[in-house]
Amino acid sequence: MEGVTGAQRPIYRPEIDGLRALAVGSVILYHANERWMPGGLAGVDVFFVISGYLITSKIAQDIDRGSFSLARFWTGRLRRIAPALLLMLLISSLAALWILPPDHLQRFGAALVASVLPVSNFYFRYYASGYFSPEARTNPLIHTWSLAVEEQFYLVYPLVLLFIIRTKPAWLAGIFASGLLLSLIMAGVLSSYRPDVAFYYLPPRAWELMLGGAVWLLGRRSNRPKLSPTIASFGTFVSMAGLLAGFLVPGTRDTFPWPGAILPCLCTAALLGLLHPAHRVTRMLAAKPFVVAGMMSYSLYLWHQPAFAFARLLSAGTLPVTTYLALMCGIVLVSWASWRFVERPLRRPSTIADARVMAGLAMAAALLIAGGIAMRAGQGWPSRFSAQTLRLMDM
Repeated sequence: MEGVTGAQRPIYRPEIDGLRALAVGSVILYHANERWMPGGLAGVDVFFVISGYLITSKIAQDIDRGSFSLARFWTGRLRRIAPALLLMLLISSLAALWILPPDHLQRFGAALVASVLPVSNFYFRYYASGYFSPEARTNPLIHTWSLAVEEQFYLVYPLVLLFIIRTKPAWLAGIFASGLLLSLIMAGVLSSYRPDVAFYYLPPRAWELMLGGAVWLLGRRSNRPKLSPTIASFGTFVSMAGLLAGFLVPGTRDTFPWPGAILPCLCTAALLGLLHPAHRVTRMLAAKPFVVAGMMSYSLYLWHQPAFAFARLLSAGTLPVTTYLALMCGIVLVSWASWRFVERPLRRPSTIADARVMAGLAMAAALLIAGGIAMRAGQGWPSRFSAQTLRLMDM
């Protein structure tokens, strides 16, 4: 098969961590104050493209080596995603029990169950007031919708890719391009008629992840066109400028993923395909601060929204800039601890046996689901507060 040839070892590219740092930074600034980064929501789309690139490279290279296993792939994804996510959900649940009034705790319990399963994108589409509504600013778990989209993609994508490669490898490029185009058309149509579906559901979002996969597959083709170093370097500058410009264009309910995600996704794809160690943009993205932030990007994404949401609920008003700065410092510290002591150790199969990790994750998930159901069934446990406090909450 021309698109996937040679059993090549994955090469670590620090500039990809730099792109992740830009993406998570834009999202955090957007969620802190939309005026600080009007189009910062596009950082989620950048993550999708990068994820598609990395996952496609892993699957295809493992297939080339004859070592691909669906069970091992899904186990690896669980080890990568679930530990830090479940920890964040546990700490957020404890904070919710302390802070949230009964009606809010009921909704939190339902969102908690949806986040664990993971189907929070369906839940927030049906039961939340909307990602761009004022209520979303005090919703501690609304950011988990994007994790649900990715996890659903990880369930379906390897099955489809494996089937094509093993049965009709010559059709890979055509099927891949057709699927990407169909998803893109779906995003365009639904953004006009059902923007909530376009925003939250996998089918109109799949093109973003597949775009990253297409970059990797095209990069492996032996007959791909060769660009001169000057043109490639100029292309990286233009793409980086376009990406940063995309972060500054305000996003609305009716513009994501179409057309709001087009520019940042195309620019991210171009950077993944063009970046070379000799380019200045690459050296900037590979600088240590960017790389460190990129390695922590998943934890930073997990922890920033609960911190902002609970702080706003406690303050019952707009937070001053100094509070945001203090919160961001705390988010960085908590995220570093999550990355260092949870993410990094548990993602390595040699550290703890898969069976032990899976059993621990299953127990933690079951406890969180039971807790979420109890919050919902107990009507938010109003007995946590005195009658006077409940009256004040209703005012």
